[in-house]
Amino acid sequence: MPIFVDSGPDVTGKPLQAHAEGNVVFFCGAGISCLDGLPGFAGLVKRLYKNLNVQFD
Repeated sequence: MPIFVDSGPDVTGKPLQAHAEGNVVFFCGAGISCLDGLPGFAGLVKRLYKNLNVQFD
């Protein structure tokens, strides 16, 4: 039974099979990438401002 994160939902059975067949897409919130050390939405916005050399207010 696949579990994508230790404390996450147990996605098995029909939904997982449908995904494998290309018949369903799982939409996840922005916070899902935080487990890999990536910034959340606010961090992305701040990085964008910095890369554009625009002062964040």
